[in-house]
Amino acid sequence: MLAPDADPRALARPAFSLPSPKGLLFGAGLLALALLLQPAVPPRVSRVLRLALFPFVAFLALASPFWWRFEPFAISIPADFRWAIFAPYGWLKAVEWGLLSSGAREREFAWVGFDGRDEERVHAHSREHTCEGKRGAVQQQAAGKTTAREEDGGARSRRANDVAAPRPIHPLVRADSLTAAQDASAANSQLPTPSPSPSPPFEAIQPPSIADDPPHSPPLPPLAKAKVASLTAEQRLHPLRTFSDAFHLLTSLRGIGYTWGPPLRSLAPPSPTHAAFVRRAAYMFVYSHVVSTLCLALQVLDRDGLLAPFLARQLSLLPVSSPAAVADFISSTISRLCIGVSLYAQMNIGFEGACLAFFVCHLATNALLSRLANALPSNWAKRVSWRSTFDLREYPPLFDRPFAAMGDGGLASFWGKRWHALFRGPFTAVGYRPVAKLTRTLGLPKKASQLAGVFVVFALSGWMHWQALLAARHALGEGLSPALLAFAAARSIPPTSLFPRPYASLSFLERHGTFVFFLLQPVAVALENFWIAKTRKRVGGWAGRIWVALWVVVLGQAIVGRSWLALGLVHGLPPVHLWSWERWLLPTFSLAPMPIFMRS
Repeated sequence: MLAPDADPRALARPAFSLPSPKGLLFGAGLLALALLLQPAVPPRVSRVLRLALFPFVAFLALASPFWWRFEPFAISIPADFRWAIFAPYGWLKAVEWGLLSSGAREREFAWVGFDGRDEERVHAHSREHTCEGKRGAVQQQAAGKTTAREEDGGARSRRANDVAAPRPIHPLVRADSLTAAQDASAANSQLPTPSPSPSPPFEAIQPPSIADDPPHSPPLPPLAKAKVASLTAEQRLHPLRTFSDAFHLLTSLRGIGYTWGPPLRSLAPPSPTHAAFVRRAAYMFVYSHVVSTLCLALQVLDRDGLLAPFLARQLSLLPVSSPAAVADFISSTISRLCIGVSLYAQMNIGFEGACLAFFVCHLATNALLSRLANALPSNWAKRVSWRSTFDLREYPPLFDRPFAAMGDGGLASFWGKRWHALFRGPFTAVGYRPVAKLTRTLGLPKKASQLAGVFVVFALSGWMHWQALLAARHALGEGLSPALLAFAAARSIPPTSLFPRPYASLSFLERHGTFVFFLLQPVAVALENFWIAKTRKRVGGWAGRIWVALWVVVLGQAIVGRSWLALGLVHGLPPVHLWSWERWLLPTFSLAPMPIFMRS
């Protein structure tokens, strides 16, 4: 029998637990596939083992967020959605790497670094003083490139109206297939963490159009070739080097510095110095945390019906005919808008936090090695000569002013350049290229093939978000424990704050708003390109800002924002008045489900 003075709040407390580390096992499978892509593995062995391994890795990636989740999972939809969003990415990566041909393995996954044509000019200039005869050859080569660019100018202008798609842009200008074949082996053996080159971080080249044929592998610049040539075969194929290169490939989500990745000129500018990098990353980390926390607080206030009455009291002071109805509309609109803003902020929190962690590890590693070298005898200290490098060009900002420069370049530029490029590689390899190639084989026109590829890319993006929501909502009814209900009742938390409405009671738009929103985007891109083709004017200015805001912000909050809120993206979070200080001050802690980080 319970004591008469027992506090019911202390008697009913559901257990909280983090997802099991087993949920990351598919990452080990992806690392194994990345190891098989390294040049140390013979092509035939790599091909056979990858084909045998990738189905298991793909299955494990999709199944992990269903098997291992936050507990109690019935009220952990917000946290489980963020946990599950990278599972479809793991599936796409497993399919891409598993089905990659041996030729594509050599072409697409070569590390070219940041040694661009400016470095070639520096290298050529240094040789002018020692070999007068080579000066003419260098000038002739430069003149040939200039003539080729002039001849290609008309072709590029004719391709300006082609449908844009998020295909990775190669870091260097295309070379003829003969030169690429000669340099393929050298490209694949270069270490993906070279010392910073003297070339500037941006290369003034025109990226190839999406309508072009798949580019050949670019040749390595002279200094990069010299670095590779200075290594022996034993050094290039050393097991530690192979593992390091595989881990680098796995963690390089955007592919910066790889053949399949974008050039730096298509990304946000990197920081000029390490000090500026730390300041920018720390500022964005703190700023994004504040934005994310405020957005979640507003969403919870709207969910609990507290934001609309507050707004109605303020509107009653104004000449508004029906302040309650207007307040309800404003409250729901703010909550739906906060869906996109909070996800944008939370991605910045994760990215900038990871960048700062990598930089701290870089400093700690070098400090430890320096102290070790000083403590060892001189003959042993010579063996501790390696030092970690941290090239800032590998860590540009995740987003390139998506809201400040929203109208510049239209919707295609917003999704292709302004928004993050974390999933561009697998979307292109698994979605765009196969579909575009298939439709061209079937006889469809080039623009129709491009549009089909773009449509599939956005469909994959919609599927990725839908799959994460599906995993987060899996078997919700089985998680309704008596302890959970008693815990909520003891704190006067209504069931509507804990659980979303049943799936059967939702409207079509609330159920499938994710796909509706993402499949409308290629339609808008097609309309945008049609307008450009007819008017010969680029999208920009205030008209472009309104155009992009209509498709991204207005339709986003009305379709996908409404859908995700109805599916439970803020359910299970405690009421704001019960938030502890950890939810306000610690990044992402506001996403934690009840009962942790709550005031008594």
